[in-house]
Amino acid sequence: MKTIVNCKHVKPNKGTMLFSDLMQQEGQTLEPEFERLFQLVVANQHHSGDLILLQENGSYDPSVLDFSGPKLNPHVIGPGRIGWAYFTHYQFINWYRQTHMAKVSRVEWLAKIEELTQAQNWEERDKFYELEAGTIHLETLIYLKVWESDYIIKTLYEFVRLLEGKPYDWYFKVKESARDTEGTATRQDIIRKHIRNKLESLSPILFNAVKASYLTQLRNSIAHSYFIFQSDYMQLGNDIANDPHSQLIAISFSEWADKFHKTMMIYNGVIGILNRARQYNHELLERQNNIAEVFVTDIRPGKGTYTLQVVYDPDFKRFSYAQ
Repeated sequence: MKTIVNCKHVKPNKGTMLFSDLMQQEGQTLEPEFERLFQLVVANQHHSGDLILLQENGSYDPSVLDFSGPKLNPHVIGPGRIGWAYFTHYQFINWYRQTHMAKVSRVEWLAKIEELTQAQNWEERDKFYELEAGTIHLETLIYLKVWESDYIIKTLYEFVRLLEGKPYDWYFKVKESARDTEGTATRQDIIRKHIRNKLESLSPILFNAVKASYLTQLRNSIAHSYFIFQSDYMQLGNDIANDPHSQLIAISFSEWADKFHKTMMIYNGVIGILNRARQYNHELLERQNNIAEVFVTDIRPGKGTYTLQVVYDPDFKRFSYAQ
């Protein structure tokens, strides 16, 4: 039986492009999966302090070795520049989520366009395409804010390592180019090889979501403003005939909506990981008089592995090293 959709109230000036039905559809699959994976991290983590490091952005900062006074350990905790950048762009993404939720479902939106097409009312139909193209401009910016963010990529990278039972990687660093000799890998290789591919056996659900939402060719087309809107299609300008990774010529607005809503729910999942880690660590530290240890694999000559003691300030809800 064909579903009957009432399209009379659907107007292009009402159609901001976050659709609650698509968000719910993706959320029904991804939200419980992120919860399952977090519980698996709790069971699999290499050291009981690894979730503290995930929450507190443990990283290696050799610049502290140049400070005057007592020598400090370069394995530091705190948001750092990538963390503060994440919080800055979170404000923009959160504004979009709060102000651009459509008053109609995606099903109703597409049904109205089909109705206008059948009636050959091209002028009114094209108003829908024009509005959607305008909002996709904003959404491509958000797409980059998610898939280019060092902090989001690092959180997912470390989360996957903890799922595998591997030690937290203090030395994670995004290479700025393939010629960069220092660092973990380029962004695209970290996303594809160190996150997506490793999730295939750990979480087929999240693997498929990342695979469907992140495409290097699409990301490059957006980053270089090399795309064209034609009707309800986004034509990409960077397809290469002999490159198996650059075969995409165009995607429809509906395909974009699918990729963007998956991206938003993965983004929500990262926020959820960090929120769950904070709650878990808060409860852990309450049982341990606000004192815990974090594990360090120090790759500097003669250093080896050791633990550092951290203390939790419940008033400011933050960690610092014990003095």
